[in-house]
Amino acid sequence: MTTTKRTPGPWLVHSSSTLHMNDVQIASVYDHWRIVSHVARGPLDGASNANLIAASPDLLLACECVLQCADMSGAVRAMVQDAIAKARGEP
Repeated sequence: MTTTKRTPGPWLVHSSSTLHMNDVQIASVYDHWRIVSHVARGPLDGASNANLIAASPDLLLACECVLQCADMSGAVRAMVQDAIAKARGEP
């Protein structure tokens, strides 16, 4: 198992006009607000993309738990393993 350094969750969607007007930011509460990702608000998908990014730490943990606990078919297991590898930056 590869140990990847990343900003620990939880990540929160935070709207702000301090950096860029009408953009959406993802931030992690650690010792103070740290920006994890900056997502521009588009006409249709900016807020949705921000919510998906904010859910990433929780989704990774859920995939890791499912992989350890669930009895899955080969195709489903491969899909979960691929998602975990992608989140960890592994080939």
